Amino acid sequence: MWACAIEGCDYGAGGAEKLLAHQADEHEHRCAIWAYDADADDVRERESVVEAVEAAVDVEAVVERLDDVDPASFDGSGG
Repeated sequence: MWACAIEGCDYGAGGAEKLLAHQADEHEHRCAIWAYDADADDVRERESVVEAVEAAVDVEAVVERLDDVDPASFDGSGG
């Protein structure tokens, strides 16, 4: 199970692609790695998270899904 941790969101998804689609549609975009008030260790940690997600996700499939999905379909059920 993948869980959204943006701003206390409790959305859960069975797959990383669905989670990323949810985050892209439902949360205001913020700089993914270079967050405000981040020190070098924070940036390295965020970079490692990005690398792990990219290794687990077919990024092109997420892009295609975002192009084709109705945002109302994100119900938080984790399916």
